Amino acid sequence: DETVMERIVGLTEMFPDKVRSSLLAACKGTYFGGKWIFNAAKVTMWVLSTSLVILALPIAFESEKSNTEENQLLQQRQMLLGPNVAVSGPHSNLPHMPVVSPTA
Repeated sequence: DETVMERIVGLTEMFPDKVRSSLLAACKGTYFGGKWIFNAAKVTMWVLSTSLVILALPIAFESEKSNTEENQLLQQRQMLLGPNVAVSGPHSNLPHMPVVSPTA
């Protein structure tokens, strides 16, 4: 009885050296190509994620901070001057009262 490894080695001997070396070169090329692609993807993901953290997140945080401050100011104005003040600004969607000029 022979082992599986001995059988594989025996089968490889039936192919010419040129075929075996070509197959070995193709396997090595596939291995190293896959390894290169993996490392390139890893570096690309690192660059993209750190760029996001450095460039985009501060903008998002400042935008959220601005919205929060605006909402706090609106709540403060509403508490001081009443609930209708919050919607009576120039950007209100409610219809405005017509201006009545005094008649003499």
